Amino acid sequence: MNSHSSSVHIEVANVYKTFGKASLKKTVLHGIDLQIGRGEMVALLGASGSGKSTLMRILNGLHSLDATEGAVVKIDGQVLQESGRLSPQVRAIRSRIATIFQQFNLVGRMKVVTNVSVGALYPLPLWRTLIGLFPRTTELKSLQALHQVGILDQAYKRARSLSGGQQQRVAIARAIAQGADLILADEPIASLDPESSRKVMELLVRLNQDHNCTVLVSLHQVAVALKYCSRVVALKDGRIVYDGPTAALTESQLKDLYGSDSDLVFDDLETSPGKSKQAKTSSKDIPVFNTEPSRSSHEVYAS
Repeated sequence: MNSHSSSVHIEVANVYKTFGKASLKKTVLHGIDLQIGRGEMVALLGASGSGKSTLMRILNGLHSLDATEGAVVKIDGQVLQESGRLSPQVRAIRSRIATIFQQFNLVGRMKVVTNVSVGALYPLPLWRTLIGLFPRTTELKSLQALHQVGILDQAYKRARSLSGGQQQRVAIARAIAQGADLILADEPIASLDPESSRKVMELLVRLNQDHNCTVLVSLHQVAVALKYCSRVVALKDGRIVYDGPTAALTESQLKDLYGSDSDLVFDDLETSPGKSKQAKTSSKDIPVFNTEPSRSSHEVYAS
């Protein structure tokens, strides 16, 4: 665990997940045991079909785990689901979890600031959320979050008018506005160009280092994991086959993990700067956005 992680934030024990019925059954997770400490930034690696997205969806309660004896998922010590049943407190627990998807999960016809304000849904009455009527304080918080990710000038544009990289930054702003302390990023850079990918990963690092958010990010790009994450959890055929320091991953382990795609992995590593060792990304190396801009600048946009 990182030096600033002092408690277990994610705890997974004996988790299985099966889809389908009878002869069409397929088990995609097999006895997963995992602990991630508060404040860690962990990469989840594995080839397509290894179970990464399924595990992510179990961690936020979008998939229920199999009703296996002893199967449990805890978030910050609270049971999210156990033996196939979601906790009655699942909504409250989810309010502290932000999930960032590959396809952004924004409402394209809505304004950017409205998409961000959705992050504050939990404490608001249902009728307000249904009609998109948010308190002024919520809108100001959303504008501040957009400022932090560098796209305040896009606040009142429709989300569908933004580039892919900008839309993913909107999703990160939503996590900031939500006040989440656990970020689950499911292949957040898979559809982005290299420059947009860099900006997104650096924003995730800032959330981890400056806000002490726990970040679990699933990636196909081993070079990105080497640069930004100190720990890797690797899945193959629904089982954890590696859990340890990113820098300790060997060529033979990567070949076993990615099989026929391993040549593409090594090509990616060869073309990435600093491939020989993990880059220790510091928030000092990342372009700094003013995290507390003047209130009046937000009110100009909100007026």
